[in-house]
Amino acid sequence: MKVIIIALFALTYLSSLFGWGHLLEKLLGLSWPFPFTICLGLSGWIFLGGVLNLLGIAYPLVLDGIVIFGLGYFALTLVRSRNLKKVSEYRSFYCSKDVLLRCLPSTMAILIVFVFVAYTVSSPQTFNVHDDLEKYLSHPIRMLATGTVKGSHFSALGSETLGGQAFLHGFALAHWPLGYVNTVDTVIAFLLCLMSVLSGSIRKELPFWYIPLVVLVPIFINPQYVNISSLYTASAMIIFLFLGVWIHFEEDKDTLLSWPSLAFLGLSYAALIALKTFYLLVVIIHFVLVFLGIICVSHSFKNAIKWAIRTAFSTLLFSSPWILVYYSNWITWLSNISGPQAYISDSGFARQTAAAINLLSSEKLFFGFGTTFAHYTATMIVVTLCCLSLLVYKAAIQPTHTTRKVMGFAACATAPILYVVNIFMLAPLLTGPSNGLRYLCPIIIAAVPCSLIIAASAASESMRLKKTKSQFSKIPLLIFALFAVGLAVIFYESLAERARQAYQFGSTLSFSELARDPLYLDYNKYAFSPDAKKDIQKAQLVVPEGRNLVAWTPLAMHLNYRRNRILDIDPAGLANPWLGFPFGRQVGEGVKYFINLDAHYVLWQYSSLAVRPEQALLEWAASPYARSHTIGARTYQFVNTLKDMARDSQIFYNNGSIVVIQISQ
Repeated sequence: MKVIIIALFALTYLSSLFGWGHLLEKLLGLSWPFPFTICLGLSGWIFLGGVLNLLGIAYPLVLDGIVIFGLGYFALTLVRSRNLKKVSEYRSFYCSKDVLLRCLPSTMAILIVFVFVAYTVSSPQTFNVHDDLEKYLSHPIRMLATGTVKGSHFSALGSETLGGQAFLHGFALAHWPLGYVNTVDTVIAFLLCLMSVLSGSIRKELPFWYIPLVVLVPIFINPQYVNISSLYTASAMIIFLFLGVWIHFEEDKDTLLSWPSLAFLGLSYAALIALKTFYLLVVIIHFVLVFLGIICVSHSFKNAIKWAIRTAFSTLLFSSPWILVYYSNWITWLSNISGPQAYISDSGFARQTAAAINLLSSEKLFFGFGTTFAHYTATMIVVTLCCLSLLVYKAAIQPTHTTRKVMGFAACATAPILYVVNIFMLAPLLTGPSNGLRYLCPIIIAAVPCSLIIAASAASESMRLKKTKSQFSKIPLLIFALFAVGLAVIFYESLAERARQAYQFGSTLSFSELARDPLYLDYNKYAFSPDAKKDIQKAQLVVPEGRNLVAWTPLAMHLNYRRNRILDIDPAGLANPWLGFPFGRQVGEGVKYFINLDAHYVLWQYSSLAVRPEQALLEWAASPYARSHTIGARTYQFVNTLKDMARDSQIFYNNGSIVVIQISQ
């Protein structure tokens, strides 16, 4: 029954997304296989989410209207296409032996995977008690209650994410229990990823024996799942960006500077940025590669500049609603950028020495289910070889398809370049190579099947144009097939372990020891119980209605965001450049900071299994990586400020875990 309910849920929302995507196709004069149409609709939803959040009207009723409109247009499309002759043609095509051979094995595999994930992880027994309960779950809850995801300056919203994934989560939480929020990403978006890969493979008429190998690769690659932020949603959008753009330019006539091409490319870029700001790197690298490719194949710097300006404008246009949601943060940051810094990095915390980076290391990763850096480096080697194969077969491709060459090369080259840049240059400045690798997993999951499809298509087309019919013509495809099999083999152990944990413990959280720990499971059970909600809201009730409330609790999703204006806090938000909080200074300055915000009440959960102990904060602050060190040090200093405030202020409520204080000058 659970699987049936999830299937109906998925069918409803995918149909609505198809309706929106088909409408956008009509407006842009484009056409894709239906999974890519759904991805286009998803891009449109994310843009629309920015508009609704900017206007402050992203309420459940409005989200329901979006779904109903999409379903209505989907139904209208079906009615318009109701033609007995056309139905007969479709039936003859899809029931043909060739199409069945191409579709059936992969379709069966996708259905099995869908049933398994719907049954096991659509409503996990365990969430990340820090990221999920403290941060990500509260974002859509706030949006549905207030009409906008925008929180306080202390929130990671606006820095780590603009709120695109929270908007999508809102569709589930508008009517479903909290635990089913995971359905959006790990079930529906995962299904969309696999459908897109299958559809792209069929569109390029790849051999029936090759298609299942490509479709299965994203299933095997360990995603290092640790929270409900965008994972497979991002993978689906990257597949759409890589394959969708490439497929679009398969006509004889280049349409690089046409408005439809620029519009859907900008829409795709903007959707990725809204999901997670880290994916801005994907956009930048892909953008630069296409720009350089246009110069190389067209020898026209003028066309390249035109494309770059128009694409940048399109991306900015579709990103602007989400950016404007946080305009006050940017203004605060810019106005204080030349002033004294609130935090000095060498503030007395001992710093560890960073370990050397070894991309071929066989040491098991903390989030890896047995995988290592070597596993992911192998995937990037495969993608790189596919990319190089495009150079080998480029001469045989029709000269009129210059733009398609560029888009294919950019799709294959983006992930390897980002892999090296992130691991060696950015990750050491942020949270370290291991965490940097985890952020890359959605990109890797998308890049591998895309590169296998693009490279195989280029090789097949080359053989056709050369009219090669010897047995050696299949060697390139066999090599690419061996790549796919090899990746499946090296990730098999982690897949088996993830499946085992999902079946036995109802989650695929990558920190397995905690995810299987009885105490951790019990805390998750409590966190989603009526008792937890009662405990939080009982504490909130002592604060006068309508007053600003500073709140820091691992159960932030149970706060009543309609009753008070909540200034929610999470550790990542403490590192925001626009914050300006007097970390590490006298408590009086912290009191003055809150009073200037007209926030005289503080709700602080100081004790529970999910509250980080002091020693953990000190270890966090000792990180050799700049962002991790900053977050750890600021969190430690902020906790000490709250302790001092609690001693010097009036205590309204204290149940041994949660305290509510009133601060005054």
